[in-house]
Amino acid sequence: MDRDPFDLVGDTLDGQFRVVAFAGEGDLSVVYKGHHIGVDAPVAIKCLDLPTTLDGALVRPLVESFREASPPHY
Repeated sequence: MDRDPFDLVGDTLDGQFRVVAFAGEGDLSVVYKGHHIGVDAPVAIKCLDLPTTLDGALVRPLVESFREASPPHY
């Protein structure tokens, strides 16, 4: 797959997660294959992808719910 919705492939996030490839997407998220540099292990990197037309009042609860549901798992 050559698709990279957020142009992240090749980047290192938070100094520890290297983005290796685009993996797929759902209704409100994009998933990348990644590599945790510190523990030398593969990881999935899930990114929230909200529509720009979404009412601002709905954004905060969605972001908070996403953060609570997706802490790092090693």
